[in-house]
Amino acid sequence: MSIILVTPHPGALEWAEKQGFQSKDIQVAANFESATLTAGDIVIGNLPVHVVAEICRKGASYQHLLMDIPSEWDGMAMDTDQMARCGARLEEYRVVMSSTGKTHKTSTLPANHVQFCIASDQLEANYMAAAQLRPQRVYILSSASEHILAAARRLADALTTIDIPNEIIEGLPASDPDELRRFAFALTSMVRGLIPDMHLLFNATGGKKVMSFALSQAFIATANSSVIYVDSVADEIQVLSPWDVPGQKLMPGLIEIESALALRGYRVTQRETDDHEWQARASNRHALSNWLAQKADQLVQFIAALNATAAAARGLNCAVPLCFNQDRPYKPNYPAQQALQRIVEMGLLQWERQANTVLFADEDARQYLNGRWLEEFTWLALRKISGGDCAGGIKIESQTSRAVDNEIDFAVAWHNRLLMVECKTKNMKKPDVGNQELYRIDSLQKQLGGYFATSLLISTRPLDPPAEQRARQNRVIVLTGANIIHLGQVAQKWQQGEAISEIQSWIDSLQSL
Repeated sequence: MSIILVTPHPGALEWAEKQGFQSKDIQVAANFESATLTAGDIVIGNLPVHVVAEICRKGASYQHLLMDIPSEWDGMAMDTDQMARCGARLEEYRVVMSSTGKTHKTSTLPANHVQFCIASDQLEANYMAAAQLRPQRVYILSSASEHILAAARRLADALTTIDIPNEIIEGLPASDPDELRRFAFALTSMVRGLIPDMHLLFNATGGKKVMSFALSQAFIATANSSVIYVDSVADEIQVLSPWDVPGQKLMPGLIEIESALALRGYRVTQRETDDHEWQARASNRHALSNWLAQKADQLVQFIAALNATAAAARGLNCAVPLCFNQDRPYKPNYPAQQALQRIVEMGLLQWERQANTVLFADEDARQYLNGRWLEEFTWLALRKISGGDCAGGIKIESQTSRAVDNEIDFAVAWHNRLLMVECKTKNMKKPDVGNQELYRIDSLQKQLGGYFATSLLISTRPLDPPAEQRARQNRVIVLTGANIIHLGQVAQKWQQGEAISEIQSWIDSLQSL
């Protein structure tokens, strides 16, 4: 680092030493030449604004030498004492040349640019900015933390899948603003050396506030650069610098199910509902699935018995007793008999009324009556979200050895947000069952969800009150019993961006109608 003192005053060097600068580090110049200037240098002087802009463009810092000079001393070469009497002092300035000089917003962000971003736990904003603006390369700035480095690698992998070259730059300082600015100036200088005329764009979303602020200062002070911020609430990319560039709305399909999970470190290996035969079966049975959902609160015992019977019939090709378990037979009441009659008419099973046994038509029918009907009902409701990416039976595998492979019942990606849905026909009032399922949903939310995700639990049976309270505290929307028929409206409210608390309040109000 060099310190260049540009001044006509003979006492300036001595005065600078009194301010704490070392004379051996100072180069005194009567006229300033920017050719040899490098990032991190300090220039002290009283220079015109266009020269200061060139200093800042090169990544050096400029300290303006201010003095309150009496009119009779104008043009005088002052010594140290005279400079002190004029209140000599230094003020640091950052100057960047405006791209247009206009006050109204008419410019646009250059299409040909490289992008810089800060690695953090919340990677969606960095991913969306790159996916929409399509830079030539993304430099992912990461601190030394293994946790943050892992996040940087996830972002790098996700960007690679959409053909955006990227590079992780390690060693980002943690909190010191001066170190952060010097880091940024050195980095931009390095990139300028590789690609001299390339526009530099910094995404200030994510990371610690001091990181975002200090790095933004450095990029604002660098010519042919810009600073953006991804506002997920306003659903737009805002341009912080230059001032004459308007923001732009985020495109709706930047984050889909695969990209959302990739940013969490998971790869999708199967989407069961993408199978055309699965969709055809669900469509053929939609009337029965809707009817079962509508009558779910009246058929609580029947659904429980049907689950148990279907589970007991797995691998068997014979009639089995309709029962809760081997020691507890189930005698269907009138609503259950109506349900059985509809199921028989659909050709899914044979029911021997006198013996109270059922014979499932095939393995698909057994799975449907073992709870898949609720999944098909859910898919039929969620697929109506136009323009969204909807899938069910999603199997995922971890891209690291530490995480556990898992499965998601349903997920919907719409306008760069993720809705994760779990469907349950089990007895969720049993504390062990309810707590186990909620623990799983909590884990899915933490591992896979991120900031842009919402969890929804659909259960044909009510939850144990403490378990339901826990779910709500963890920001899980709970839809149970007779209310599951309103899934389509709940999905629509989520699509419209209503808050989780507002959606849950609306669901609760249905019970009082």
